[in-house]
Amino acid sequence: MALTLLLSRARAPQSPPLPGTPTTWLRYDPETRAYAARRTTQGKTHRDVKWCLKRSIARQLVKLLERYDQPGMEIIRAA
Repeated sequence: MALTLLLSRARAPQSPPLPGTPTTWLRYDPETRAYAARRTTQGKTHRDVKWCLKRSIARQLVKLLERYDQPGMEIIRAA
């Protein structure tokens, strides 16, 4: 019973995923602004647009991580 409570996601403290990223991208990135405008014309609220944007950013990050998870791939680091 105690193990079930520990593993329950509903009771675990949650932090917002990618908290400030959509706001920053909306402010400075023209492609993100175009995406937000397109979603707004589809009838989405500003809150829904930010939620969609977070999911889009998460998908992009997962693709990057999967790409660099291949054997022989090396991440180039800035000096």
